[in-house]
Amino acid sequence: MVVVLIIGVLVAIALPTFLGARQRAADTAAKSSIRSALTAGRVIYTTEQDYTAATVATLEATESSIDWRDDVTESDGPTAVSTLAVDQGTLVLAVFSSSGTCFALRDEAPDRTTYATLTPATAPDCTAGNIEATLPFGPSW
Repeated sequence: MVVVLIIGVLVAIALPTFLGARQRAADTAAKSSIRSALTAGRVIYTTEQDYTAATVATLEATESSIDWRDDVTESDGPTAVSTLAVDQGTLVLAVFSSSGTCFALRDEAPDRTTYATLTPATAPDCTAGNIEATLPFGPSW
């Protein structure tokens, strides 16, 4: 009986830690994808000097490991990035983490990047167009 009690206490301690680690891993995967997406967007901006050239097709040609979505198509996973070229110098990206958080960033060329999160979120909430229209961006996630 004492052994069962000790095992129960250990499980009670370990389970929340394990669940927290899974959430952090999901968030890290989403953030990694959005950073790769930003790099692809900057490659296009450097070449064209215009973020409006960063269409789903040109982004796909630049970085094929990301499942690119337009500004009204939801990001439904950590590798699906919704993108919106607001104007020649501004790009907004959004990605949905399986933890229920939508991460977004706004790059204002040449050197200002700001961040936003929407939590709790659902995949339909996580589009670059929705995030650009509704959330304030700040210096960090």
